[in-house]
Amino acid sequence: MKLEIAIPKKNDYVDAVILSLIKPKFLQKVDADYLICWQKMVDWRNVNEASMYLTNFKRKKLANLLKEAAQLEEETAREFVDTVTAYFPRVEEHFKKFAITGDVVTKAYYCEVFLEMLPCEKFHQVLKKAGIDVSQKAHLKKLEQRRQKKKDSKESKDTKEKEKEDTFIYDGRFRNALNQLTIKVRRLNLKKHKQIIPVATILLAKEIWLMLEEERKMSTAGWGRPWAG
Repeated sequence: MKLEIAIPKKNDYVDAVILSLIKPKFLQKVDADYLICWQKMVDWRNVNEASMYLTNFKRKKLANLLKEAAQLEEETAREFVDTVTAYFPRVEEHFKKFAITGDVVTKAYYCEVFLEMLPCEKFHQVLKKAGIDVSQKAHLKKLEQRRQKKKDSKESKDTKEKEKEDTFIYDGRFRNALNQLTIKVRRLNLKKHKQIIPVATILLAKEIWLMLEEERKMSTAGWGRPWAG
């Protein structure tokens, strides 16, 4: 007897479901509500990414297309935010805390960060997931790289291979959401505050994490449902 098993097309949502079932490194505590919100986040991310791509190629002939893309981005963002706040109502209080009012795109970025942080048990996991390495070793490595670059602008093949081996694997979409949220919430300018943004991002992530931790402690509903109801 042959079993017909349909393999779903690989995407962020399928990855989230599969990774939640893999032991032990990627085992995450998620439930149906979380996955419903994740599906909406994938829709929002796809539209947001396409909109950002088009924005980088502004031309007159693309004016109408850009306008339509912006409208679709806003509509998808609103649907995503509405879904998250329906299952996790206290996120509305988070918006007030960070003075996120009318901008639905900023709210969508916050919801991305919220969902990405939710399964993490420690703050260092949040940083690792976002590709932020704040260790002393990483700091020294950056200093050494700067010295080497000044000494010799041409890198050897061995050095390049070594850098590939040391590449910090992270979730690029989560990092983008966290950076965009920081820029909008802290009202930073990408060009003027280029040096400030990395530090501001870590501080904002920490602030959100501490708030979630406090809510977890106050909750009697289990691992991660202080936001429901």
